[in-house]
Amino acid sequence: MSEMNPGARSDGANRHWPPVIGRPAERVPAHKTRARALWLAIALQVVLAVMFLFSAVSKLNGGLEEMREHLQIASWFWLLTGLVEIVGATGMLAGLKYPRLTILAGLWLAATMVGAIVAHLRVGDPPTDAIGAVVLLVLALTVAALRRRAGQVDEPVAMRSRERALLKSRDV
Repeated sequence: MSEMNPGARSDGANRHWPPVIGRPAERVPAHKTRARALWLAIALQVVLAVMFLFSAVSKLNGGLEEMREHLQIASWFWLLTGLVEIVGATGMLAGLKYPRLTILAGLWLAATMVGAIVAHLRVGDPPTDAIGAVVLLVLALTVAALRRRAGQVDEPVAMRSRERALLKSRDV
């Protein structure tokens, strides 16, 4: 045993000092981290698109009239907001094929949610009434950041497919 590391064995079997409870964490390869970020972003994209589509349809059908009156928003602006949400949700769905659109749609929907938060605060609602808008704001920004982080924006589609094939051959 060594003086510096009392638990060390001469054959190097105990390399972890202080002792680690359970199995030591393994480093995840970068390509797997990017893949996980991409799949998380795609799942959030779809959820966000569905949520905004439902919200937009409700606004366009007049289903949220009480909220519109409470927030003191003109009916033409309420309809415009519904159209803005449809554009953002469509951008999220189109972003599944064209990843750059995801970032733009995420920022577009985040700006819409900033407007919703301001509308709640403008009429004197307590901050807790804007929690839904805050959650959607965070989700929209998260999707944009994850798609950016996943590297899906800077690489052409052909390069990504070649890279995937190369990575699969390495994993085998």
